[in-house]
Amino acid sequence: MGERGIISSITALFVMLILTISIATVKNIAARQADIVRYYRIENELQAAAESYFNEFVANLSKDSAYYGELNIRGQLKEHKVTLKSSNEQANVTIYLKKSNTYKKILIMSLAELPNYSQNSSNIYKKVVGYMSLVPSSTTPDSDADISPEEENYEFTGYIY
Repeated sequence: MGERGIISSITALFVMLILTISIATVKNIAARQADIVRYYRIENELQAAAESYFNEFVANLSKDSAYYGELNIRGQLKEHKVTLKSSNEQANVTIYLKKSNTYKKILIMSLAELPNYSQNSSNIYKKVVGYMSLVPSSTTPDSDADISPEEENYEFTGYIY
């Protein structure tokens, strides 16, 4: 009779251990799912911010012909601060560009980044990359002739994925 009590006690402890591990596993899975949802929302907001500033820059560049001569810059051009709605954190949206006179194209990249809340060294970021091509504003008989800055016009060509 005394042996049956020890076996029952050990079995009960084993069942309690299994239940504890199961509950901890369910709790861990729920926490991971919450992180996935939070990251999904943040990444969607960052993607929207990157696309928004990219489109704004392309639109401003398309209508401001006096600005074309200054586009021999390479590297960071503009930086914007954006507050995310889902987390109330400050994200940086930076516009980078490179103008290629050889291929008559402008490569534009909009990068939205946010410091990671759990790891100080890494960032959550989204980017949009596209390019604009040089198009003569007036039709010239010789398409290989040099286009003066007054006659050049850039139009959005497409995204790079």
